[in-house]
Amino acid sequence: MGPPDAEDISRLITSVDEVDPDMASMPFVAATTVCRRGELCGLRWSDLDVKNSTVAVRRSISDISRGVEVKDPKTHRSRRISLDPATVSVLKSHRTRIERRAKDIGSDLSPEAHIWSQEGDSTVPWKPDRVTDAFRTHRKRAELEHVNFHYLRHFSATTLAVAGVDVRTIADRLGHANPAITLRSYVHFLEATDRQAAEVMGWLSLPNLATK
Repeated sequence: MGPPDAEDISRLITSVDEVDPDMASMPFVAATTVCRRGELCGLRWSDLDVKNSTVAVRRSISDISRGVEVKDPKTHRSRRISLDPATVSVLKSHRTRIERRAKDIGSDLSPEAHIWSQEGDSTVPWKPDRVTDAFRTHRKRAELEHVNFHYLRHFSATTLAVAGVDVRTIADRLGHANPAITLRSYVHFLEATDRQAAEVMGWLSLPNLATK
């Protein structure tokens, strides 16, 4: 796993937004919440709490031969993720678009409608494989073919680690059952954070005992 590049991800999302705002909102949310692809496909509007700026991850979507399967998240437990103001704004703009689309076909948007759907009334979730196919098309257009969808999850987790967010919080956002999984997955970035912590301590005005 190579180090994430914020400039690449920003350029990719901007490129997608130019041709497909609906699709652009999904990688944006992936990059800020660390949600897995299937978890994003499983999100419904009832999971979003705009007032408290949170989203509840309660289910995941997976592809099967006859359609999709709705199942529990990977660790079989739901989690609630806090959202930053920009992510809330992106989701509100996305909802405005799909409400308009539903109205155009004479339908209302149900609270149980999926946040991302290719149907006018959003009753059917995006299939994860279709998300991947669309993402590949967009990354090729942006000349960023080395970036895959799961890279967005790594970007979010490592950004939090380098910023000094504690491992327990990062593990909770990732949906890891045990922080040890997070430590194993992101050990190199956490070691860099530990080095930063040592440098912070070096800045303190403590007595110099090195020569005594």
